[in-house]
Amino acid sequence: MIKLSELEQKQLLGFGLLALLFIFPIIQANITFADDTTRVIVGYPGWAFLGRPLATLSSIFLSLGWVEKGILDIGALGQFLAAALLALSAFQFNQYIKRDFGHSIFWLSAILIINPYFLYNLSYRFDAFAMSLGLFCTVYAFCLPHKNRIGSVKSILLLIAALSLYQSDFNLFIALAAIELLLLSADKKLPQLLQQLVIRATQYCIALIIYYLTIAKIFMASNHGRNHMISFDAEGWKNLIANINAYASRFMDFFSAPICILLGLFTIICLFHYLRYCRKQKNKWLLLLTPLIAVLMYLLSLSGPMFLLAENNAMYRTMASFYMFVALLITLSFIARKQFSYAWLIPVYIAFSISYQHGIVLKTQRDYDNSVMDMIEKDLLDAKLDTLPTYAWGSLERAPRTKNIIHSNHFIRGATSPASGWAARALLVATGLESIVFQWPDEYDAYEPTLRQDYCSATPVTLAENSRYSIYHSNNTNLILLGTDLKRYC
Repeated sequence: MIKLSELEQKQLLGFGLLALLFIFPIIQANITFADDTTRVIVGYPGWAFLGRPLATLSSIFLSLGWVEKGILDIGALGQFLAAALLALSAFQFNQYIKRDFGHSIFWLSAILIINPYFLYNLSYRFDAFAMSLGLFCTVYAFCLPHKNRIGSVKSILLLIAALSLYQSDFNLFIALAAIELLLLSADKKLPQLLQQLVIRATQYCIALIIYYLTIAKIFMASNHGRNHMISFDAEGWKNLIANINAYASRFMDFFSAPICILLGLFTIICLFHYLRYCRKQKNKWLLLLTPLIAVLMYLLSLSGPMFLLAENNAMYRTMASFYMFVALLITLSFIARKQFSYAWLIPVYIAFSISYQHGIVLKTQRDYDNSVMDMIEKDLLDAKLDTLPTYAWGSLERAPRTKNIIHSNHFIRGATSPASGWAARALLVATGLESIVFQWPDEYDAYEPTLRQDYCSATPVTLAENSRYSIYHSNNTNLILLGTDLKRYC
């Protein structure tokens, strides 16, 4: 901080405030999200077998956990640190732009912070730090100066670290290269652009190959779908098409009608300025070609090589470069005018609006889930059966106060969900019902036919039966059915 100029200090502070404001709704919600709900109880890291050993190490270190207990819950601290890492990523990229192109572009770099799809990643209290650290390593690796034709060794090591923290962050490198291509096209010729693309592709491929031959081979489970490529046959072709369609579907989830109108206006303004600029330039054909290449690179960055995996990984949290299409348009606008445009604030407003809606839905749904779990606990306590082995199955409904938002935005609907399965069982344990038989999906799927036969062939005692849940008792066990009853279950 001491070595930074006054302007740089203000920019870093600006990025920090932007990150905190963007992540605030998630911190305010103060919930355990998805896997977090169970990690609070059992403390398992569970990332190394996915090829992410540094995620395990960083989380254990951050929470002062240990091997016997795994990781410990430190609340929102990991999310605060994640916000700091996002701010540092944006600042580092802004410094790179200033170093290599002579101008800092604050709002272009800020897009690294306000990616709406990354809200899904930030919602994880246990994962947010490692995921953001992986993104920071990717950006830092990209911004290091080249020392030879493949960049610096440090860049390769940082990219391998990013893969070992969260593989999907690595694909942001492609989107950053697309922005670089556009900035270079303003005063470079085609051979120079191609040379820079080769350097970036070489960095990307070397890091990926080294990671796959070392970290992935050592840590990643051999029976996991993320460790297997699609087959080279008709079935593999269907798998490939399904993967591409899944990524396209996840991409389109974001674009509700109001968002399309606002982003359409933003796009028209940016392209209008850029096309006017191109008309006056001698290398207009190169200036028109590079945006097309940049768009193709952006589309590739949404999945990277993951669309070739046997297991479909098209999820919001795997699309770390989603909002970079905004950065591409801001880049075109800046090339044309070399000045700030108020139009750039349109996608910023959209991102913040989505963030606060997302936080409201997370909080409201969890409050609703917990209220139902408290009623279930009371029913079992009143029946004095709370100490018996208790099984839980099914899913709660959407909280009534969330329905307007989730009907308006498919992304928020997909990124938030009512308690179900193992997450619901973990919430029941959190009420104090430690007799809940906690099972993972594969364990439950193996035992569920036996459980169903026992309860459907007997005449269990009905402890509660309403529109939200049903509770039954038979043979010294309890069965909780969320969102259904025994008649429909059988």
